[in-house]
Amino acid sequence: MFVCDPVMGDLGQLYVPMELVYLYRSKVLPICDVLTPNQYECELLAEMELRMVKDATRACKKLRTLGPKVVVISSFQEDSEGETPKELVVIGSVEMVVGGLRKLFTNLVNFNT
Repeated sequence: MFVCDPVMGDLGQLYVPMELVYLYRSKVLPICDVLTPNQYECELLAEMELRMVKDATRACKKLRTLGPKVVVISSFQEDSEGETPKELVVIGSVEMVVGGLRKLFTNLVNFNT
């Protein structure tokens, strides 16, 4: 099992050259089983902004089409319009075969502060 934590950046700051983002997308995602990006890394890899939980769910589904069977966004902060966030959300998406049928399970776990 290949678990990939991309460690490319956080809070809007990229720690690595942009070329590495493309390398992850084209070479690493197709061979990894589990992907655990933070919100910013997920935005980079999925090429979309994540402002709401529904955006994060769509990003998980999009990333799963690139290879990983499981995607877990390790931290997510929903747009709170200037308010101090009161929750940390962890979002996961996995496709499972149940009784011969493929089903998508998305889990949302809220940690209230």
